[in-house]
Amino acid sequence: MESVEYNGRTYEIKNGILNLYYKGIKDIKEIKGLQSLRNLRALDLSGNHITEIKELDKFMNLKHLDLGYNLISEISGLEALTQLTFLRLKNNRIFRIKGLESQKNVEILDLSFNNIDEINHIGHIVNLKSLDLSGNNITDIKGLETLNYLQELNLKFNNITEIKGVENLKNLHTINLRYNRIKEIVDFEALPRLKYLFLEGNKITRIKKNSNHSSLSNLYLDDNLIKILLSIRGLEPRIAADLLLSHYSISDFWVERRRILEILKDLKDKDHFKEIEHILISEENLEVRKAAAELLIKCYRDKAADAIEWVCEKDPDFCKRDIADLIADLNEFSKISIK
Repeated sequence: MESVEYNGRTYEIKNGILNLYYKGIKDIKEIKGLQSLRNLRALDLSGNHITEIKELDKFMNLKHLDLGYNLISEISGLEALTQLTFLRLKNNRIFRIKGLESQKNVEILDLSFNNIDEINHIGHIVNLKSLDLSGNNITDIKGLETLNYLQELNLKFNNITEIKGVENLKNLHTINLRYNRIKEIVDFEALPRLKYLFLEGNKITRIKKNSNHSSLSNLYLDDNLIKILLSIRGLEPRIAADLLLSHYSISDFWVERRRILEILKDLKDKDHFKEIEHILISEENLEVRKAAAELLIKCYRDKAADAIEWVCEKDPDFCKRDIADLIADLNEFSKISIK
């Protein structure tokens, strides 16, 4: 049975698969016997300390390559690996997509959680079925027009503001756009196979008028403003505020809790001082506490001093760092000292 050696230990190749994940490898050339292998089909080098892709030229029949969780900053050294169908470079330090020119047979490509800010140089990978670019710095969906076989697109945890650039992807089944900056849901009539659309944690306040989503069977909108806004439409301010606070009490998302307080501030709520005071005192998330302080100061100016003073005594860093300007602008709080 074929095998390789690294750091005094022997690792066997089983059914054409070599697993060397989390072995502390810094340089691929340090793996003894790697170059003598024949018929290697899958190589897992994830979870190491590799900074450069090299010494893989001989593996022209390789189908599966996992280099996730390393320290790679540039995609290179893959020119000879023209038979790859799976390529994973998740959690590295890659800034731009390049070096994939020879990869025309890849079906699954994972470049998630890098530092990529632009989608480019993948339009030639025409057999691509699954693309994961989540956890990057991407602002626009583009460069995907020729990927006719693409079924799954994952772009969660980016900075995308609009859903566009997917109109030609007729085989898309799933789009994941969780936690971006999208404000509006557009028409998906051009995507007849789209079944799953994940939009949690965006800034969506409306669904475009006359939009068609007939193929969608699963639309996820948690942690957006739209559900909350729809639920209070047409209600009296006090009733709306009651409903918002009930949303607050069951929300697991700090972003949603903060937004609820911001809406209450816009409603000019005057009837829920005790509830907001309790939030200011008990809430653990600093952003939500700041929103509660702003709400108290704007809507309960004559009552807020004692609550703000108590918080400043218990957590002077919070007052100094997060709400000092709010306190300084109000004469009512002149007695409060920030140590």
